[in-house]
Amino acid sequence: MSVIDNKGRLFGKINLLDLVVVVAVIAVAGRYGYKHFMPKQSAVTGQDQNVEIVVKISKISQSTVDGLKVGDEILDSPSNTILGKVVKKEAQPSPVPGATSEYPSKELNDMYVTISGPGRVSPDGAVSMAGIQMLRGRAESLRTVSWTSSGYVTGLPGR
Repeated sequence: MSVIDNKGRLFGKINLLDLVVVVAVIAVAGRYGYKHFMPKQSAVTGQDQNVEIVVKISKISQSTVDGLKVGDEILDSPSNTILGKVVKKEAQPSPVPGATSEYPSKELNDMYVTISGPGRVSPDGAVSMAGIQMLRGRAESLRTVSWTSSGYVTGLPGR
């Protein structure tokens, strides 16, 4: 028994031309069904704008504080992408726990660094800079040409 007989039927039962038409109809119906009934992928939404975030860097020396200057370009260390520029920095003595209360450290500082750069804020308030989603509490390793440190995000726009 051959695959196609002398009358053009597949295995002697199905006409080959009819089979091609049926497969084409199923393919068109499947594409239509997939296109119209599958959930649509939501496009990345949000508005490109200048974004400011605040990163807290804890328990650092005065030389580390002095090494970062307002206007320095800040990069995200792991991805080596530019987040923006330092627009503000504030340092204060780190609190040191005592027996009954906290007292300011004489050697270590906490520094709050405000970074401004291009970003995207989505309608639900999610913030991203350089393709990195910024979340409050997110650990962030920062660096410039001559400075590096790690902290965590404490301030986001609108929050």
